[in-house]
Amino acid sequence: MELTRERVDETLRKLQKIFRNGHGYRIDAIKIIREPFGFGLLEAKNYIDIHWDDLDFIREDLYERAGLTPETKARVFETQLFRLEVKKADITQEQLHEFFSNVALEL
Repeated sequence: MELTRERVDETLRKLQKIFRNGHGYRIDAIKIIREPFGFGLLEAKNYIDIHWDDLDFIREDLYERAGLTPETKARVFETQLFRLEVKKADITQEQLHEFFSNVALEL
């Protein structure tokens, strides 16, 4: 499953809730971070153990792993008939071609 800004933000919200309560359990953080980022159980445990008190680092790292930055804004191209929102910073010609091919098939 591809990491989108929404998915990263959702994961960070869940982690923030655990950190904010102050009585969250590391196992909950491990479960939250494991699936979206493809960490194995041991890798997720070690990651959370090392960065347990540093949500800012986790935020920056997860955005980087997803190929996003918090500052990256979605780029919007608009005409009278169409609106295209590009969510990732670096899109290849192949990705654009595939996207427009799928759109053409649906129309």
